[in-house]
Amino acid sequence: MIYNIPMKTILITGASSGIGKACAQAAAKSGYTVLAGHRKDSDAKVLEELHKNIKPLKIDITVQEQREQCFKLIEREYSRLDCLFNNAGISGSGPAEFQSLDMYRNQMEINFIAPVAMTQIFLPLIRKSQDPRILFTSSAAGLLAKPMMASYSASKFALESFIDTIRMELAPWNIKISAFEPGKIKTEIYKKSLEQAQEQQKHLPPQALELYRPLFDVAMYNIKNADNMSGSVDDIVKVFLDALLSKNPKTRYPYGGDAASQAFIAKWLPDKTRDKLIAMKMNSFLKKANNSN
Repeated sequence: MIYNIPMKTILITGASSGIGKACAQAAAKSGYTVLAGHRKDSDAKVLEELHKNIKPLKIDITVQEQREQCFKLIEREYSRLDCLFNNAGISGSGPAEFQSLDMYRNQMEINFIAPVAMTQIFLPLIRKSQDPRILFTSSAAGLLAKPMMASYSASKFALESFIDTIRMELAPWNIKISAFEPGKIKTEIYKKSLEQAQEQQKHLPPQALELYRPLFDVAMYNIKNADNMSGSVDDIVKVFLDALLSKNPKTRYPYGGDAASQAFIAKWLPDKTRDKLIAMKMNSFLKKANNSN
């Protein structure tokens, strides 16, 4: 599908890899000037080479000074911002009992506080657009909590409530708000998740591994076999372009892996029924993990 639209501006955080990178390319090909947020200097050249419409923008979204500098640059160069895509985020896993408070704080800071701060600071520029939009990468984990994902799910549940609130509050300005709620997607995140999980286990007390060994086995099995149960980048691009270009975008876009089924379970099933289904699913993965060893 080809979209013929006038040049607009979109700021995408976390654009150097995964979902952000795929969406940056899609927006650039659709005629947008893409301000591609990244943190590493080495990412700038890679982003520039993706498309002529992509302009690398170095920013750590957790630092207020850098958020303000970014705002001033966009205001000076473009005078408005047509779309803010709060995409940057991190993941973390482990039993809730043993996840450090620093991990909880870090997840909340990056996945929740930073998108809130970015939204607040850029709203004056977004209001100047004739077609203003704010997009968020949330997660199916922000609708349905599962074992080993306490800190990550907590940050995404918080983000979901913020999204619901501003969707109603910003309605008078016709600012379209959409949340992407991916399940498992084939991106670099699973390689990073494997490395993070292995590193995190090194710092846990022996008691944690003894008490929660089955959950660790399931988590590692799922990470290692993510390619066999994940959605594709095509899923990402499809829903992103609809949210970015449609006259009447959806408020929520579950996609990839088992995102749709998770959304259904979270919305319609009683807590105890839901817990039993998740336990059954995890037992199934545990058997597969044991058989693969």
